[in-house]
Amino acid sequence: MSNPDLPEADDFPPPASRREQRRSSMRPGSADHSGSGGNGGNGGPHPPGKPMLPSRGHPASQSTSQANALAQSVPPGPSAFGIDLLDVLDRQVSGGGDFPHCVQILVDDVEARGLDMPGLYARDGSSRQVRRLVDTLTINTTGPIDPRFFPDVFVSCTALRIYFEQLPDPLFTYDLYDDFLKAFGLETTDSQLCAKELKRLIGSLPKGHFDTFRLLFFHLQRVLARAEENGTSMALLAKEFGPVLMRLPPGMVSAADMQLHRTAQIGVVTFVLTHFLLLMADWVDQWSVSFMQLLVDPVGVDVFRRYMADLGLECNVRFWSAVEHYKEADPEDWAALAVDIFNTYIHQSGEWAIQIAPAMRVQVRQNLDRINESLFNKIQQYIQTIMGNRHYPGFLQSAHYRSLL
Repeated sequence: MSNPDLPEADDFPPPASRREQRRSSMRPGSADHSGSGGNGGNGGPHPPGKPMLPSRGHPASQSTSQANALAQSVPPGPSAFGIDLLDVLDRQVSGGGDFPHCVQILVDDVEARGLDMPGLYARDGSSRQVRRLVDTLTINTTGPIDPRFFPDVFVSCTALRIYFEQLPDPLFTYDLYDDFLKAFGLETTDSQLCAKELKRLIGSLPKGHFDTFRLLFFHLQRVLARAEENGTSMALLAKEFGPVLMRLPPGMVSAADMQLHRTAQIGVVTFVLTHFLLLMADWVDQWSVSFMQLLVDPVGVDVFRRYMADLGLECNVRFWSAVEHYKEADPEDWAALAVDIFNTYIHQSGEWAIQIAPAMRVQVRQNLDRINESLFNKIQQYIQTIMGNRHYPGFLQSAHYRSLL
């Protein structure tokens, strides 16, 4: 996996426990990520509850009226859209809290229905449908998206981009903006040092941003892997996401310098897309050390979930993750979460019912009035053992994993 033009994978910290504070990767002395940086400037933060859609700035064929229609496509009210990413993760307790639920749902929908769709990420969905989808994601935080109501997968593509546009603090955070620019400035003279610096900066993002970054970029890699069918190019994705993921801090430069920064933003995302697998090598390699090493990395769990979905066993990973987050939740939330886990995974008619002995189901039902942290431990350990012994070896030999090496 070596490349003479890139550094060895040695800059990221080792995979951390999912119980770590999601803000713990923030560098000492860095700016607060509460999203209170004010408004204005190129892609400045938006007040929670009043999300706005900045102009895309590309292509020229996108008319002002189309952009204005999209700007009104996201409704006010409680939603993950327009809310600080770390705040959203802090309040997510059911079904997983490592990525914003809406991001994972949208990524899953695009990959389920759109990887072979020509024009993926090159076309916008209808503004009315985007608004309806965001409304739906505000109410239904578990997904999946029902194609009967949203037949156009481009609506999901547009909603995903809008989500990142509306983050008060971008995925590549404001406090690291100058550092990313300086690192990318090395690209023309020393690509190895450029890669090493970008890798270090990505690893220093707050953990919630870093995990969401990996979820998104693994998705974009899967989009590019099907480029012959969907016609999507790396240049298009960089142009689409660069100015969205790495926004200029408000009031930083004059309007005359905007294009120079836009070029740099696109350049950073192009470089990361080009060398992404090498930049992620340490983390991907850790997944093969042991099943437990995979389970402590939320992105590893997500890739493993996709493999299990191909086997018709996605329910096992979803259950395991739901129990992990049940144990992390505030005890006052355990009762409601326990009922939800029972109805979704334990009950034989549940939406994601797992295959377990009837006696296990009965035991959990009997204990629902005696809630504690270990309520689901026996079943979780049973499912984890099955996945580790029966399915993990196959995962390591699968295209889901080997395509990342």
